Amino acid sequence: MPQGQNRGLEEGFITQSKVWKRRYGGDLISLYPYIIPADYYFDRRINKMEQYYEDAKELAGRFNSCHGVSTVPPVPVSNMFHIHFSLPKEEMEMVLIEVQQQTGIGITGYLIEVDEKTCYFEASMGDLYKNVPKEAITNAFSRLDEVMKQRFYTPKGS
Repeated sequence: MPQGQNRGLEEGFITQSKVWKRRYGGDLISLYPYIIPADYYFDRRINKMEQYYEDAKELAGRFNSCHGVSTVPPVPVSNMFHIHFSLPKEEMEMVLIEVQQQTGIGITGYLIEVDEKTCYFEASMGDLYKNVPKEAITNAFSRLDEVMKQRFYTPKGS
């Protein structure tokens, strides 16, 4: 094919590539304002990364112990992981509101729908987790497990 014949294809491809470049972070020059604070906070937190990782593993274990809840990956490999619920987003929002109001522990304020039956959110561990009393965390997860079991229980004959 002569060089001029695929010019339209190339222009369409280039236009689309610019859209995707923006979606995935943009040009290096547009990232410049983030470099200085990222470097600053990295230096402040580099020595805490192991603790964040250990906290993530602990928290994932708590989620995985609840009925209808699982984490991806099951054991985190960093301080970030996803928590999946086997309930529709709208129903899970009501569960979380109930648990949070009863225990005073915030779990998440934002769920992402996977399909009609499941949803998830992303958790990242940082400095604040260690400030929450362990007893309060234990109570929140006990309550979450209880409420999830209630949602999954179907009486015989129903």
